[in-house]
Amino acid sequence: MKILLAPSKSQDPKSITLELPQRPLMDERFSRHVMAQLKQLDRSQLAQAMHLSEALADETYRLFHTFKPTLSPRTPALWHYTGVVYDQLMPEAYTQTQRTYIDDHLRILSALYGLVHPYTPIWAYRLDFTMKLDLGLKAHWKPLITQALKNEDLIVDLSSQEFASLLDPKQLNIHRVEFGQVKEGKLSIISTFAKQARGALAHQLILHGVTTIEEMWSLSVLDYRVDLKRSTNQLTWFIR
Repeated sequence: MKILLAPSKSQDPKSITLELPQRPLMDERFSRHVMAQLKQLDRSQLAQAMHLSEALADETYRLFHTFKPTLSPRTPALWHYTGVVYDQLMPEAYTQTQRTYIDDHLRILSALYGLVHPYTPIWAYRLDFTMKLDLGLKAHWKPLITQALKNEDLIVDLSSQEFASLLDPKQLNIHRVEFGQVKEGKLSIISTFAKQARGALAHQLILHGVTTIEEMWSLSVLDYRVDLKRSTNQLTWFIR
């Protein structure tokens, strides 16, 4: 089983003291190539393509233009990403057994790195599939991700719809998880709450060492509980 999370624009590169297994990037050559392409863009091009404010365009420009593959700092991905999803995780506090579970089962989808192991050191970056950049990202990553996951008996997709587009449902056994609210009989998804719940569910899966859908269904996540009537073999709804 593999559990998939989306990345986050919110990032906090840092040093960690834990000794982790060495896990390489999926295709470092291509990731470096993409960063080199981004380095060619000026501030106005970045602002337009990425829909950035002037201040954020300056920050992003500095990020790309100071990038040096062998010198720029790298942080293991699970510690590097922050924000609503990753604030629910506790990488420093997990036991050795839980870290082994993460090593075996958790992965992160990324526009720059493809399928990222949580222990793989990554560079700071800003890139997703909503940006108007012709970099051939999906065409490159999708077949590699399919190859990497094709023998998995189960893929629990906790990523966003944007990054779920990297997954081929015809070749992979994908089980999507959604979090909704029911009010006056109407079901809706509130983005921020859903992101928080995806991180919280990943945390619960790690804590309990879950390896089946039935085990996942037994969990309660931030007052969400599984709705078996809405759920199917390919989709679980957690409702509150």
